[in-house]
Amino acid sequence: MLVAPPLPSCHHRAACIAASRLRHHRRHAPHAPFAAASPERIAQDQDFRELLSLCGATHEPTLYLGRGPFGRGLFLPSGATCAQVVLSVPLRYALVVRGDLDDADPDAIETSRVRRLHCEWEAAAGVELPDSLRMVLDSTFPAEQRLALYLLFAMRSQSQVWKRLGALLPDRATCPSPLLWNDSELAELQDTALGVQCSAARQTASRGFTGFLETWPLGKELHEALGHPTADEFVWALSMVQSRGMADQLGNEKDAPVERIAMLVPFADMSNHIAYDPGFSGAINDASDAFVFQCCRVDGVRPGNELTVSYRDGASNVELMRKYGFCTPRNRNDWFMLGSLDPGATRAAALDPARFGPVAAAVIADDGLRHAVLSSIPAQTPADGAASSVLDQASRAQSLRDAMAAELAHYPTTLAQDEEQLRALESSSAASEGADAGRVMRLQAALRYRMERKRLIAQAMACVSVYANAVAKVAARQGR
Repeated sequence: MLVAPPLPSCHHRAACIAASRLRHHRRHAPHAPFAAASPERIAQDQDFRELLSLCGATHEPTLYLGRGPFGRGLFLPSGATCAQVVLSVPLRYALVVRGDLDDADPDAIETSRVRRLHCEWEAAAGVELPDSLRMVLDSTFPAEQRLALYLLFAMRSQSQVWKRLGALLPDRATCPSPLLWNDSELAELQDTALGVQCSAARQTASRGFTGFLETWPLGKELHEALGHPTADEFVWALSMVQSRGMADQLGNEKDAPVERIAMLVPFADMSNHIAYDPGFSGAINDASDAFVFQCCRVDGVRPGNELTVSYRDGASNVELMRKYGFCTPRNRNDWFMLGSLDPGATRAAALDPARFGPVAAAVIADDGLRHAVLSSIPAQTPADGAASSVLDQASRAQSLRDAMAAELAHYPTTLAQDEEQLRALESSSAASEGADAGRVMRLQAALRYRMERKRLIAQAMACVSVYANAVAKVAARQGR
């Protein structure tokens, strides 16, 4: 779990930096068909086109903001062909900071392209960055926190563009990021470890912001420049960065040293996630002056479909929920652990993959779910010695089956109860508004998360049960 560390004082600029975990759009994606969407338009085309124009964005074909099967997103009435660039946003309108650094070399900062982008942003926004904020942006503070402070300033400055862009961001009540969930909402995940991590991250970020402003000599000046935000407002800004920010690089080794960056790009943050068949990839162009979305599907994207990307190709549902507030069904990168088994008992229950693999392939048709099950079931390795006998395999499988049954019984609700509650929420969610809509959305997300966890364990238990019965029969025949 990424727990946002407190902002350090200026006396700790050389402190170690937590690795950046900002959302990174991959430059490639598998090609697969995507069902057409029938989105509900949620923004007036004229207003949306005007804002696109104010940000210097070029788009072909026309884009509009709507609500589809993945929530609010960008849609293409005319579709797109393979390799077509459908949206390009100049970086001078984006909020950009250097990636996490080990030191803040003044010479490197002075000549960096990020510093030039800050000057270009000032010119485009018609706003001058205050010295106190510039010092933070040029520091070795974690990139996520620098970007969160940049966002707070941009939204509260005289920049009309970023005031309007800020109005498109979800507020605290409706943001899906678990960093903003209260403890009762986190409890609905039925995942104690994940709930504790999210709660601790929220408290750490809040205390760190307050402590930094109190201890840094320019803290009062910075607080005033940012419009006197509260700790809760800083946590909100941090949640925007963690769930909507992107990481990439400027330049290449041929022309100049590569600079890793973190950024918030207008409109790019409105693209929704698809795990295995995104229609587009997003990245900074070769000239390092714009962020572009390009169609990456060989057969293109049909008219009316959404501009979708893959946030993180290898993310498990735990990671997706922790950072973005959603999970994906049959996630091949998912996994589970059996809390009733200590490490020694887990190794003692490991199965022979050469025997168990074919059974899993026969029992579980879905490739993603099968991969997740095989990744979760402890497997014997060459270091364990020769594969155990079928009689021993039957005993091991029985131990695993009992442990998985205990794991499912530990949940306060059953999968069937969760499914019934989700159906009831989905039928009534259309009437919810404002904060109520946010609470319903978070409960739905929590239900989907814990349902996916239970389905994975139940599928694994069914598979292990088939295996246990099969090896027990073989053992019985050998014993006769």
